[in-house]
Amino acid sequence: MTVTDFLPNFWPLFLALLAGLIMGSCGQKNESPSIDSPSPTMATIAPADPEKANKGPIHFTDMAHFAGITFQNKAGTKEKMWIPETMGQGVAIFDFDNDGDLDLYFANGGQLNDPDDKNVYKNSLWRNDGNWRFTDVTLGSGLECPEWTCGTYAADYDGDGFVDIYLTQFGKNRLFRNR
Repeated sequence: MTVTDFLPNFWPLFLALLAGLIMGSCGQKNESPSIDSPSPTMATIAPADPEKANKGPIHFTDMAHFAGITFQNKAGTKEKMWIPETMGQGVAIFDFDNDGDLDLYFANGGQLNDPDDKNVYKNSLWRNDGNWRFTDVTLGSGLECPEWTCGTYAADYDGDGFVDIYLTQFGKNRLFRNR
């Protein structure tokens, strides 16, 4: 697969994902917070209904709920006492299983003032099952990574046809070979 083969399929997913992340950070509050919310102060967003979406010249619809993506980024405490707590962690969009569908790998943070590292959250690998549906396949992938991840990059560094993952982390960086 060359870069030019990858780009036409990349843009719709990238734009949808970007819209979802932007919408998720808007802070619209739902009247009845979800039971699954990690904190009562965290805003929840009702899933968008694509059938009722405004059909203006440019309109983004949050599709994370319909795609099955439940990942939540966590970075630090509410007070944001450390510089890494103020930065987002990022996402890599790549085809890890060579099935022709772009998959997702979300980086995550934690709480830097936690001496026991109890509140470091794991990164998350999501397989694209087709038709805009994703399944969390993190467990057992080797990519759980409980370290605070700052960024994630995907490339086939060894030329074996499988895209590998490089993580920049608070501490040591890591390179994972995909086999």
